[in-house]
Amino acid sequence: MKTKAKQKKHQSCGKKPQAAPKRAGGAQVPGEWLYATPLEGAPERIYRLLKDSPWDAEYWAEAGVLEIGLPGAGSVDLEDLGGTLGNEEDDGWLREQGARSVCAVTIRPEDFPEARKVMEYIGERLGGCFCGDTDDFEPQVRAPRREEEAQEHG
Repeated sequence: MKTKAKQKKHQSCGKKPQAAPKRAGGAQVPGEWLYATPLEGAPERIYRLLKDSPWDAEYWAEAGVLEIGLPGAGSVDLEDLGGTLGNEEDDGWLREQGARSVCAVTIRPEDFPEARKVMEYIGERLGGCFCGDTDDFEPQVRAPRREEEAQEHG
């Protein structure tokens, strides 16, 4: 089964799928995620946000791709998909989340503990929701939005 982002248009970053480690409760951590966000141009905004963070990031504007380096090894890779996942049912879920755009997000499942810190950092400052690129959009990583910081970086 293809993920929602791959059904839309997700270009591989040259990474081979790996077996996902188990989370507490027995569920597997996916390697493919989505970032549903109220922001347009999310990869560029995240890149600007991360300039004052503990993570190194590289941004390729022409491709709408952002790579966030994790300590040790691995990365969180984001690709701007625009405002749609390509079908009405999934796009309805995006609208329910207040999302104006969506990014495909790729991590190595074994890097999830560090990747989660990045997801929470972004969510706390810019809003939105990271969710597994799965049929039920699970698991989810959410953080409350702090308005003053969102305005500061938006």
